[in-house]
Amino acid sequence: MSGWQRIGVAISILWFICLPLYVISSTNGRAQSDYLDCMISTHGYSDLAAANSCAHVYDTSVVNFSKVFFENPDAGWVWSALLVPIALLWIVGDAILGTLRWVGRGLKGA
Repeated sequence: MSGWQRIGVAISILWFICLPLYVISSTNGRAQSDYLDCMISTHGYSDLAAANSCAHVYDTSVVNFSKVFFENPDAGWVWSALLVPIALLWIVGDAILGTLRWVGRGLKGA
């Protein structure tokens, strides 16, 4: 495996691991913010019914890997957003490197 292919594998693995972590982290951060806003606006710390309502909103807003990639009705789009950039990286990268090698071989023969 050439150095460029190793770089491509490293980028692909990082994308495949980091994108889901980012999606889950940012979504859960918004859910936590919404929960705190709900608790503050309803004075939910002293009102049990309001606290339960806010907790229910939080529970339905929090996501995990399974919710995003398997239980989601749009899971196909999520997988596409995860895998299509990797495929494009390999296709475009192979085309560019192939073209550069082809041009390089032509220049050496001249």
